[in-house]
Amino acid sequence: MYSQNQLLKIKNNSAPLCHHYAKGYCRYGNKCKFSHNKAPEMSKNMQFVQTSKSGTNKVEVTMVQKSSSGTNKKQLKKAAYFVVDTSASMSGDRASAAAEGMMRVKKSVLGDRDIVSLYTFDKDVTVRIQRKRSELVNDAKTKYTIEKAADYGKCTALYDAIEKALKDIPKDKKFVDQIKYVVVLTDGEDNHSSILHQSCKELIAKPGLANLYFVLIGVGLDPSTKKTMADLCSANHAHYIDSGASNTDIKKAFATVQKKMTEYAEIFLRVRQSGKVHPNGVYNQLAGMLANGAVHGMAAGPKNYNKKLLHAQDTRPRLRVLK
Repeated sequence: MYSQNQLLKIKNNSAPLCHHYAKGYCRYGNKCKFSHNKAPEMSKNMQFVQTSKSGTNKVEVTMVQKSSSGTNKKQLKKAAYFVVDTSASMSGDRASAAAEGMMRVKKSVLGDRDIVSLYTFDKDVTVRIQRKRSELVNDAKTKYTIEKAADYGKCTALYDAIEKALKDIPKDKKFVDQIKYVVVLTDGEDNHSSILHQSCKELIAKPGLANLYFVLIGVGLDPSTKKTMADLCSANHAHYIDSGASNTDIKKAFATVQKKMTEYAEIFLRVRQSGKVHPNGVYNQLAGMLANGAVHGMAAGPKNYNKKLLHAQDTRPRLRVLK
């Protein structure tokens, strides 16, 4: 009996070359019936490649640049800032489901050298993990930390926690091309922050950061609080996800976050590699995602884009660094 890796090797040595992979990207990955044995050719100066690791659904989006010395393969830089409610109402199953969802997103979206930060909040904001490489984060220890914090939590300083996470993101030039994900989870309305709702909303809308995607998961919220949280995420690069209170609902919400984060990275690279984007090509997809609040703040967007199409899709285009 052959192992999966042996079968893949046999297939790659005998099957015809996959022409999608040869151009730089095949959405089927290792499940493709054609060979991925040959290194993909590069179109213009950049491509992106999807790879997978056995036993997981991990997707690593990779940037390939052409240089005078040959091919220089460079993984896209990403950082995830998780902000988790640990007030008393989150204790027990909710805290466990939130921790598991966070770890699943980390494994699926981030590479080993990507950055992870974790903030928990009740009446105070606590930094649990500060800009640590993903491969160095102990999942079991992180889950235990979140669960124990929720056992003693009081009040909900949501806005202070969001402010802390956004202000901790580096603004140095070397981080301009890094995708910054901020993932927030709460099961209640803010009742203990030093800043007001409007101030927090304005900070999310104009954080002074490039390539930011902000998502807030509301767990078991009443209609009034849902409306408040949705208003907080009114910027094009922010997204509100409403979740039920059960473990299954929370896991589904994180699955949606995972999908959106992966889409953001793929669209980001498609825009970056395009010197000119045709109206019926990639740009349509980008404009559509802009209108849906999933893509924002490209530090280096396409040089020639269709402005009429952009305004038809989104009246407030944001393809540059926020001021």
